[in-house]
Amino acid sequence: MPKRLFIALELDSAVKEKLERWERETAASISAASPAGISWQKGSKLHLTLKFLGEVPEERTPRLTDVLEGALREIQAFELHLEGAGCFPLRGPVRIIWIGVKQPNPDLARCFAVLETSLAGLGFKREERDFHPHITAARVKNDPAQSELRRIIQGITFAGIAQQVKSITLFSSELNPSGSVYSVIKQFEFFR
Repeated sequence: MPKRLFIALELDSAVKEKLERWERETAASISAASPAGISWQKGSKLHLTLKFLGEVPEERTPRLTDVLEGALREIQAFELHLEGAGCFPLRGPVRIIWIGVKQPNPDLARCFAVLETSLAGLGFKREERDFHPHITAARVKNDPAQSELRRIIQGITFAGIAQQVKSITLFSSELNPSGSVYSVIKQFEFFR
């Protein structure tokens, strides 16, 4: 049976706590001006997605983990700086509220490039869009006051926090009526 898989950087508890505080403050300022149907991510689900793989048959998982293990041996631990906030898409109805990653970050870009190359060798499609690393803080289901929501988000920032990145994780995502449930398939430690 296939599983929905994705590869992500996990966030440490101090980063998640700061992001959750920011979410509470931001939600309060948004809800006062915009009756949006916004679903804020819980701290346990906050992560930085590197690659969404989609539905992957279980029999392909062992080969996938072997390839990732080999490819990631050349990646060294690095520092990730989170700062800034915004929304996607740039035009039209807001769908995602995000926390940004300070750019440039050549170590993160290299990690992404190594993943893209190794996964392409397994038949996974390369990303056509530029890599814009971010953490999804919230999803917007509908909002009749879109222009007001976009204006509020453009005035919001995230002061920043950093963490050491020492691994990436292969997750499965199971969709339920109450939301998605993430399970760790395997964590891959970087070379120190």
